[in-house]
Amino acid sequence: MADLIVGAPFEGSGAVYVFRGSAAGLNADYSQRIAATDLSLAARPLSAFGYSLSAGVDVDENGYPDVVVGAFQADAVAVLRSRPVVNVMTTLRCYPRVIDPRVTQCRRDGLPYNCFKLQACLRFTVNPADRSTAPASLQLLLQLSMMSRITFCCCIWTSVGCVRVSGR
Repeated sequence: MADLIVGAPFEGSGAVYVFRGSAAGLNADYSQRIAATDLSLAARPLSAFGYSLSAGVDVDENGYPDVVVGAFQADAVAVLRSRPVVNVMTTLRCYPRVIDPRVTQCRRDGLPYNCFKLQACLRFTVNPADRSTAPASLQLLLQLSMMSRITFCCCIWTSVGCVRVSGR
């Protein structure tokens, strides 16, 4: 079942409620409430926000249906653009935990270097999770600062979402 949007134009200055649909039916509790006072659109406040609704059109062409909400007493409309929400949690580990500049474990071009391994792990979730209809993909841009005394090499992407970088 599709989501349902309900306008409440006479609740204060007006509001819109979003009820999520699923294969099991419509959720009885709303998942989101957007009040006219939550929006800072124009010089004058919105009134009777939610009096008219138009949904299902992808206004910004991002693949998600947007909603146009009318506020007839303010002679205004608001375009509420939909977007996916992705939460990214990261951990960063360095091996060894303490780098002693007097202990060199590596050699390059005949010169001694301090070596360490840096591990960055990313975990991400899609919200709402039931909206993830295809396998999630994540594009990772790894940008390393190249300082004159530090060289990064050996970048490896693993299937579990970790990037290991060996530094010298």
